[in-house]
Amino acid sequence: MKNNYIVNSFKLIKNNIKTVIGFEMIFKLIVSLIIIPLSMAGFNYVMNLTGYTYITGENLVSFLIHPFNILYILLLKSSLKKQKKEDKFSIYPLFI
Repeated sequence: MKNNYIVNSFKLIKNNIKTVIGFEMIFKLIVSLIIIPLSMAGFNYVMNLTGYTYITGENLVSFLIHPFNILYILLLKSSLKKQKKEDKFSIYPLFI
Protein backbone atom coordinates (compact mmCIF):
# COMPACT_ATOMS: atom_id res chain seq x y z
CA MET A 1 0.00 0.00 0.00
CA LYS A 2 2.70 2.46 1.04
CA ASN A 3 4.91 1.49 -1.91
CA ASN A 4 1.97 2.10 -4.29
CA TYR A 5 1.50 5.56 -2.76
CA ILE A 6 5.16 6.41 -3.36
CA VAL A 7 5.02 5.17 -6.96
CA ASN A 8 1.87 7.20 -7.61
CA SER A 9 3.48 10.28 -6.08
CA PHE A 10 6.50 10.00 -8.38
CA LYS A 11 4.23 9.52 -11.39
CA LEU A 12 2.28 12.63 -10.45
CA ILE A 13 5.47 14.67 -10.11
CA LYS A 14 6.82 13.28 -13.39
CA ASN A 15 3.63 14.25 -15.25
CA ASN A 16 3.63 17.77 -13.77
CA ILE A 17 7.36 18.52 -13.67
CA LYS A 18 7.06 21.87 -15.49
CA THR A 19 4.43 23.09 -13.03
CA VAL A 20 6.45 21.86 -10.05
CA ILE A 21 9.63 23.57 -11.25
CA GLY A 22 7.75 26.78 -12.08
CA PHE A 23 6.13 26.84 -8.65
CA GLU A 24 9.45 26.20 -6.90
CA MET A 25 11.15 29.01 -8.79
CA ILE A 26 8.36 31.50 -8.05
CA PHE A 27 8.14 30.39 -4.42
CA LYS A 28 11.90 30.74 -3.86
CA LEU A 29 11.87 34.14 -5.55
CA ILE A 30 9.05 35.40 -3.32
CA VAL A 31 10.64 33.98 -0.19
CA SER A 32 14.07 35.42 -0.95
CA LEU A 33 12.85 38.85 -2.07
CA ILE A 34 9.88 39.45 0.25
CA ILE A 35 9.43 37.03 3.17
CA ILE A 36 13.02 36.86 4.46
CA PRO A 37 13.69 40.63 4.26
CA LEU A 38 10.38 41.42 5.99
CA SER A 39 11.06 38.87 8.73
CA MET A 40 14.56 40.23 9.28
CA ALA A 41 13.29 43.81 9.37
CA GLY A 42 10.67 42.85 11.95
CA PHE A 43 13.22 40.99 14.03
CA ASN A 44 15.68 43.90 13.88
CA TYR A 45 12.88 46.30 14.85
CA VAL A 46 12.07 44.17 17.92
CA MET A 47 15.77 44.01 18.77
CA ASN A 48 15.96 47.82 18.68
CA LEU A 49 12.76 48.22 20.72
CA THR A 50 13.97 45.85 23.42
CA GLY A 51 17.43 47.44 23.57
CA TYR A 52 19.39 44.31 22.70
CA THR A 53 22.32 44.54 20.31
CA TYR A 54 22.88 40.79 20.15
CA ILE A 55 21.40 37.65 21.68
CA THR A 56 23.40 35.11 23.64
CA GLY A 57 22.38 32.05 25.58
CA GLU A 58 22.51 34.10 28.75
CA ASN A 59 20.06 36.81 27.65
CA LEU A 60 17.85 34.67 25.40
CA VAL A 61 15.15 34.05 28.02
CA SER A 62 14.95 37.70 29.03
CA PHE A 63 14.69 38.65 25.35
CA LEU A 64 11.94 36.11 24.67
CA ILE A 65 9.79 37.19 27.62
CA HIS A 66 10.08 40.88 26.81
CA PRO A 67 6.59 42.33 26.08
CA PHE A 68 7.55 43.66 22.63
CA ASN A 69 8.88 40.27 21.60
CA ILE A 70 5.77 38.50 22.88
CA LEU A 71 3.64 40.96 20.91
CA TYR A 72 5.73 40.33 17.77
CA ILE A 73 5.35 36.55 18.15
CA LEU A 74 1.59 36.91 18.66
CA LEU A 75 1.33 39.11 15.55
CA LEU A 76 3.21 36.53 13.49
CA LYS A 77 1.05 33.72 14.84
CA SER A 78 -2.17 35.65 14.16
CA SER A 79 -1.07 36.39 10.60
CA LEU A 80 -0.44 32.68 10.09
CA LYS A 81 -3.89 31.88 11.51
CA LYS A 82 -5.43 34.40 9.11
CA GLN A 83 -3.60 32.73 6.25
CA LYS A 84 -4.91 29.36 7.47
CA LYS A 85 -8.49 30.62 7.31
CA GLU A 86 -7.98 32.00 3.81
CA ASP A 87 -6.10 29.03 2.36
CA LYS A 88 -6.78 25.50 3.53
CA PHE A 89 -3.59 24.31 1.81
CA SER A 90 -1.10 26.37 3.81
CA ILE A 91 2.07 25.70 5.74
CA TYR A 92 0.49 26.86 9.02
CA PRO A 93 0.42 23.36 10.64
CA LEU A 94 4.23 23.39 10.56
CA PHE A 95 4.27 26.33 13.00
CA ILE A 96 1.83 25.07 15.64
